[in-house]
Amino acid sequence: MAIKEHLTRNCEAVIFMISTSLDANPTDQLNAQLLLCFRQWIYHGDAKAMIKGNVLNNLFKVIDCGVLLAESLSIIGDLINFHTYRAPLSFGEPVGNKNIHSSDEINYERFIIPIIRKLVSLKPIYNQSVQNESIHITRAFAEILSQIAECYTPIIMDITKSENQQLLSFMIDVCSHPDKEMSELTFDAWSYLADHINDIIEEKGQLFQERFQQIYAKLLQILIQKSSYPSNNDSPSEELIEDISSYRNNVCDIIMACFETIQENPFVQYIDNLLRNECKTWQSYEVVIYVFRCIYQSIEEENHYVTSIISLSLTLPAHPIFSNTVLLMLEDYGGYIAEKNDLLQSSYQYIISLINHPETRSYALRTLYTFCAKYADKLYNNTETTLNTLENIFKSFKVGDQKNFVESILLLSSYITSDSQANNVFQRLLSPIIVNLNSTIIAEIPPNEKSLQLIDRLLVLESSLKIPEEYFHVFKDFTNNVLPLCERVHEFSITNRDLEVLEVVWKILWRIQMEMDKSAVNIEQLFTYLTADITTFHTLTTSSYETINLLTMTLATDPKYTTHFTNLFNVLSSSSLPIISNNDNHSIPVIDKYYRVLTKLLEVNANIFYNLKDVVLIVERSIISLLNIEKDSVQASLEFLDQLFIKSTPHETLFTNYSLHIISNLLAAIVNDSRQTLTVYLSKSLFDWSIFIKNSKKFT
Repeated sequence: MAIKEHLTRNCEAVIFMISTSLDANPTDQLNAQLLLCFRQWIYHGDAKAMIKGNVLNNLFKVIDCGVLLAESLSIIGDLINFHTYRAPLSFGEPVGNKNIHSSDEINYERFIIPIIRKLVSLKPIYNQSVQNESIHITRAFAEILSQIAECYTPIIMDITKSENQQLLSFMIDVCSHPDKEMSELTFDAWSYLADHINDIIEEKGQLFQERFQQIYAKLLQILIQKSSYPSNNDSPSEELIEDISSYRNNVCDIIMACFETIQENPFVQYIDNLLRNECKTWQSYEVVIYVFRCIYQSIEEENHYVTSIISLSLTLPAHPIFSNTVLLMLEDYGGYIAEKNDLLQSSYQYIISLINHPETRSYALRTLYTFCAKYADKLYNNTETTLNTLENIFKSFKVGDQKNFVESILLLSSYITSDSQANNVFQRLLSPIIVNLNSTIIAEIPPNEKSLQLIDRLLVLESSLKIPEEYFHVFKDFTNNVLPLCERVHEFSITNRDLEVLEVVWKILWRIQMEMDKSAVNIEQLFTYLTADITTFHTLTTSSYETINLLTMTLATDPKYTTHFTNLFNVLSSSSLPIISNNDNHSIPVIDKYYRVLTKLLEVNANIFYNLKDVVLIVERSIISLLNIEKDSVQASLEFLDQLFIKSTPHETLFTNYSLHIISNLLAAIVNDSRQTLTVYLSKSLFDWSIFIKNSKKFT
């Protein structure tokens, strides 16, 4: 505190000395060090010190010498912040914490207007820096112009002032700089200005609105140009695509600001006119469609220009980048399109047409799935024609594309009311999937290659299991054909110790078990599969654990399967507990999944748990696992112990032997939880234990 007070007392003299030195020798080689020194002293001073030192004018003299232009502009930027948020030259109240914009007219007149005039006088230097590609100079101009507009937005809105007009005109020029980053430096300023336009229109009237519409229309033209792919590059590199995408992520909000300022009808009319009269290349069409995408959330329900733009876009030649932008536009405007049946049907046919082109297929199938997920009730009459068009090229689709196609047809078919028509669709759609999988199973190819192909085929098969509920009989017939294939794939995964194939097989078996009643599935075989997996791999995949959970929820209370569950959990425990005992990175996922299935078993049928041979070791390892720092594994252990002791009636010996150990580890875990990611869960468990012990005196 004493040092700060000392600096404050002497600040005026130091600032005066530095400013006087700059005035006396504006070309001195030591001025760079003086500017650095001055920057450190600014925030110890006040408005009086800056006025007495004639700081701003002396900085202008250094700028006029042309040696330290960027450095001087940077110092002026610091002064703008200082006189806006700390010590206005008006000696009024600075801008508070809740508002970043100043309305201090006196401060603006005394301090900001001289800066704007100086910047405008330096415009030839700025233009020269653009030609010379002196980025540090152009950046200094861009930053200070934007800073003024951001700090004094309410005052800048008065474009009857020539200085404000000059500032906005200069900012437009900065946006035109060949380096897109220069335009990005102005984005916040344009956004703040747009936010204030409605207020100023209410106060100033139509003339002001038109003036700002002209400014933002010019800005929009520049942003369209900046956002476009180069017209001389028909196959942009990944690096260029990433660069354009990154810029568009930032520019979209400013395009929305232009839209709000120009207003809907003039804006979309302008877009429509560009498409119909100005665009000549796919790049020019594509960027205009991109701009049209930016405003989709603000379009009113009915606008004939919107319909015109969408309709026209469907007639333009295909190109991978352009077509993807159109498809994304259709997804954005899907709700609007769905209200106009002719437009919806033509959009759907456009999507189908692009699926026939390998270079646009993946994009089109993504959009097909989106449309079918949202508007299948209006598109289902296209089901058979879609199959007719695409079933012959289905085998050439990538795996993700096959999944999108299968799920799209299933979504459409959910609205078909004719059983015979639905059966025909399912037969045509699903039979090739089974044929492809069987062909891969019997193919004599190396195991590694077969593994990859099986995973692909199984992923598509998984998608095909989403048959609408009303056609369960079809699902049953289909899965009856699938189950023997799954058995053979399971054998392959065991023989080749292939966990990746095994995981996908269990995804399918889990799905079938979810949909079909237990009489239709060989439950004993599922238990056999699971024990074989544990014996082979000493662990289980995620979907295997999910299957155990499902079996437990549906069958653990059935005496017919008690022996099966006991054997399964004994085998699982014999394999899992040694891994958990190692207490390393491999232990964490096992703890999480193992104790969650045990918790489900306790919840459904605790008797099976108590008849396991390793109950004591299971409990002890769960208590030790409380001291892990990994969230999921600790939560799994907490839930297990909570179910065993608090939600159930524990054996007296368990309570007597382990309650103090549990509480001790809970306290230790809370102390060790430096990041406090688990403190809430641990504290709640500790509280539950305190209530439990209080109500359990018979055990003490």
